[in-house]
This record gives sequence, structure tokens and C-alpha cells, in this order.
Amino acid sequence: MSELTAALQLKNEGNELFRKQDYVGALAKYSVTKPLV
Repeated sequence: MSELTAALQLKNEGNELFRKQDYVGALAKYSVTKPLV
């Protein structure tokens, strides 16, 4: 899996967490992907 694919997967998981209103989990996901975006 390329880094880009991994980053997109994490970002999508973050979006799911936002929809579930799990803001802490979502922010944790985005803090990981932000440097790659």
C-alpha cells in the first residue's frame, strides 16, 4: 500500500468518525494524515 493510499484511507476513516461525532478519534486521525496532505 502506498503512503498516499494509506493517507486517503485514514482520512476516510476520520470522515466516518466525524459523522459519528467521535471528534477526538477523528482529530487523532487527521493529526496523523495532515503532514501527508
